[in-house]
Amino acid sequence: MNQKKLIMIVVGLLVVGAVSSYGSRYFAERSIEGSIEDATGGRVNVDSDGGDVTIKTDDGTWTSSDDSLPKDFPNDVPVYPGASIQGSIGTTSGSEGNGNYVGLESTDAFAVVVAWYQKEVAEKGWSIVSNLNVDNVVSLSASKDNRTLVVSITKDADSGKVGIGLFVSQK
Repeated sequence: MNQKKLIMIVVGLLVVGAVSSYGSRYFAERSIEGSIEDATGGRVNVDSDGGDVTIKTDDGTWTSSDDSLPKDFPNDVPVYPGASIQGSIGTTSGSEGNGNYVGLESTDAFAVVVAWYQKEVAEKGWSIVSNLNVDNVVSLSASKDNRTLVVSITKDADSGKVGIGLFVSQK
């Protein structure tokens, strides 16, 4: 899939997800469908329900949620206990494979969250490929079978909250 298609789909997920009333949501869905169809040359169906938005194209399906894991989120990817889900995107892209992204937030100490992920990723059977730690940012990459996992952990200096990004994809 080319970058232009992907950008249009992500923008569509964000715009439709931000629109709350039914009438506005309906027109936002139709507008996003037309924009993505113009950009990709393919058929598109956009559907939103509450905080969830699904975009179906000839290339695959993208689903976004405000407060839940993607429906096919792998159970061997550790989700920090007590963290609140800030948003997620799940994709099914046909021959290009599947991918999931989840954004989490925790009030626990940065060092505690980092130590937990370093332990849990290995315990879930992932092979750690790299572990970068610079100031208040950690990026942990791992692989398992035909999949890649990237865990990014950041500390917000102002609020003290810890942001956690989980991205898992097929190779």
